[in-house]
Formats: sequence, structure tokens, C-alpha cells
Amino acid sequence: MDNYMRTIGIWSSVATMLIAALSPLTVYGAGQDGVTTPPAAEKLGIGGGYFTCVTPEGWQRVDNDPDHGDKKIYMIEFNGPRIEGAPIMILVSYYGAGNRDFNDYKDFVVRNTTNVMDEVLAVAEKTAVNGYDALTFEREEKTFLHPKSKDDTAVMIKEKFYVILGRDRKGFFVLNYYAPTSVYADNLPVFEKVAGSFKVS
Repeated sequence: MDNYMRTIGIWSSVATMLIAALSPLTVYGAGQDGVTTPPAAEKLGIGGGYFTCVTPEGWQRVDNDPDHGDKKIYMIEFNGPRIEGAPIMILVSYYGAGNRDFNDYKDFVVRNTTNVMDEVLAVAEKTAVNGYDALTFEREEKTFLHPKSKDDTAVMIKEKFYVILGRDRKGFFVLNYYAPTSVYADNLPVFEKVAGSFKVS
């Protein structure tokens, strides 16, 4: 996945208190919110984490990453144009119970709102996504475009996340928008349209 990086941090006291203060997410039936999924919407995902959502017009869809190798994780990627050498992406993922990356949704939130220096990058807040209770946060970081080379070209990347519990309340969905900061606002409505169409199947 082109330059998409998961922040691998450690439990910080600040972030831990943040999560402890958040009551468990609840799952509600999807509302309309003015956006509907086409009748023939394709059901995506894996057992325990099926969903439907619209595909952004003109964006390339890439299905579950075959190199990831974890059958308890499903990820679909929508690729937009490249700006400043970096991709604009929307990712919809499901992390089933027992996956090898995160213990649960709280673990995901903590490790994606803190960095390896135990610094808090973002604070998660409660929201709703098409009728589902969710947590949301945004973060911004300098990202090197060629981390495995001597080329130190970098760009500021801004991301937005929605985290939603699955039906079994063990697995969880993540909707993630990733773009260079300079064009973040321009393409945010595309992400919100995808989020607004998201339904657990």
C-alpha cells in the first residue's frame, strides 16, 4: 500500500485515560442521512465484517491486500490522484477478533493517536456515521515519500478516521481518509460521501 503507514506507538498514560473515559461504542441500524447505497451494491468484507459502500467516481478500487496475510483483516482501498508525489486514498477496513495487528478498537485508537515517542497526535471524539456510533479523529504528520532510500523528500499528510464496532462488538471497522495536507479539504467531501453510504451487512 503506497506510503500508507500505521503508527505503531505504545500505551501512553494520557491516551489510556482518554480511552478509559470513552464508554463502549454501541451499534445502531443505519440511517439514510440523505445518502443511499445503490440497490445492487456489492457486499464486501469477511465473515463477521461484511459491509457495503459506494465507490467514488473516477477513483481506482483495490480489493483486500493479498500481501497482508491475515485472514481476520479485510481492507479495500480507493485511490484518487497523486499530489506532491503522494497518493490520495480512502480505505475501508475490518479487523476481526483475534487479528494480529490490534487487540480491539481501543488499541487501534490509542496506537493511531500517539507516536513512538509517546506523544499525543490526536484526541478521539464520539460521533455518528450513517446512524452508527463511532469515534473520529484527525492527525497530521510529515511523511517521507521514499523511506527506504537516501531521498529525504517529504510531504505533510493529513488523515481522518472513523472507527465503528462490528455486529459482534469484538471486531471493528475503520474508515480512513489519507491525503497531502494541501488538498485535504478539497477531497474530504468524497470521503464523507463514502462514509455516508457505509452500511454493515
